[in-house]
Amino acid sequence: MKAANYPALFEAAAKEFLVPADILKGVAFAETRWEQLTWPPEQITSTETRTPRPYGIMSLWDNGRFGHSLKAAATLIGKTTDELKRDTYQNIRGGAALLRQIYDANPKPEGTTAADIESWRYAIRQYCGIPEPDLNARHVLDIYVSISQGYHQHGIEWDGRPVNLEPIREET
Repeated sequence: MKAANYPALFEAAAKEFLVPADILKGVAFAETRWEQLTWPPEQITSTETRTPRPYGIMSLWDNGRFGHSLKAAATLIGKTTDELKRDTYQNIRGGAALLRQIYDANPKPEGTTAADIESWRYAIRQYCGIPEPDLNARHVLDIYVSISQGYHQHGIEWDGRPVNLEPIREET
């Protein structure tokens, strides 16, 4: 993990697409524990659960259940889906561009401003691709809890930051 220097990659994509780096880190942490997920073509569906598998550190999807965020992200940054599958930084950039697009196109939670990290929660709910509202709300809460706590194990070095979890808990 340290050799990959993921924090620098998150920071660069955050700056480019004006997405808080902690949002990118939190989404990637909840989805993949900062692992660049790759699959052989014959393993794009889990043999255990029969669910489709996501791609890359930002868990981008390309299936009928969770959506086609991989294609959308690749288009937004002018790369191919294969590049996002293989290249961690391009995967992060694609995820950041997609989060930015979703954030800009949708209403923000009541009582938040663009300066509030909590204002990203509706964009994250849509980004994750989980179709069930109760499950995507729980997923967002998990992301924000991780943001508030940070993480310091297994080569992941990420400091927590204050988050107002109460309104997110109420939505869950």
